[in-house]
Amino acid sequence: MLVINGMTARAVNEGFVKTQTSDLEPTFRGFPGPILLTHGKHDRLVRTAMSERVKATHKDSRLSIFANSGHSHFYEEPDRFGRELATFVKAANRG
Repeated sequence: MLVINGMTARAVNEGFVKTQTSDLEPTFRGFPGPILLTHGKHDRLVRTAMSERVKATHKDSRLSIFANSGHSHFYEEPDRFGRELATFVKAANRG
């Protein structure tokens, strides 16, 4: 996992630290496309309530909870994550 985290572009990591926006609700509310929210039930870094709030804020969003995962559900449940992501991308490209 450290290698994968190390592959994240520096600008992405710096963007998280340097963001001046404390309220992202207007950003999510105004986003024109669909949003897929995936969240590990046992995530100790990000609360499920955050994903639930984004879902409540954006009418074209879907929240998928991964019951057997923490913060890295894409790693802990890769088959399910891959299927759901592929389904989401296909549906988003049709619309």
